[in-house]
Amino acid sequence: MLESTNSLSRFLQKTSFQKLCAVLDLIPFKPVDVGLYYSLHVKDIPKNLPSEFNVKIREGSEADIEELVLCIDKRQRFLTRFRQGEHCLLAFDDEQVAGFIWYSIKDVYEEEQARYQLTVPRNTVYSFDEYVSPEHRRKGILSQLFAVLYEWMGRTGRDTILILIAHDNEVSWEAHLKKGFVPLNRISYLRIFGWRMYHVRSAVSR
Repeated sequence: MLESTNSLSRFLQKTSFQKLCAVLDLIPFKPVDVGLYYSLHVKDIPKNLPSEFNVKIREGSEADIEELVLCIDKRQRFLTRFRQGEHCLLAFDDEQVAGFIWYSIKDVYEEEQARYQLTVPRNTVYSFDEYVSPEHRRKGILSQLFAVLYEWMGRTGRDTILILIAHDNEVSWEAHLKKGFVPLNRISYLRIFGWRMYHVRSAVSR
């Protein structure tokens, strides 16, 4: 009974949009789905990103699939990304993967869940699926990954990173705002069976 009460309390604290998503998740086979994302970007390459823990960072490949799966069990998705030409930076603490960050330099990137096709300008890198292991969090690992990415961008004439964040991902919002990211667009999404619709408008603020 107490558990049911706590669940109801958490539900009532959600926004109207979050409540709608929660109700739709209860429908078998999910014939209807909605989502709300924000694109954020950071311009110019920041200097001296803080770090409290040094790791070795290198480009990942299919040969690293077992290490990636130990972090998050998304084997087929990781393999598909490599085979589609996406890039992954891996941070190692000795032999253990402490974190990773995926990025794409394609002109158009199709987001994996909502299938939204994001246009990526020539001076921009699209960054997605960042991960830091629980024992390595709050030690500057993500900052070091970004620093290596920024270094590569500087050599290839790129000066902007673009990301997508779900509207309710508070942890990701906080981490990226601290690194200078600012909201760019608000992207709402509706799927009814196989039909999809997107609405994009400027997002000066959340």
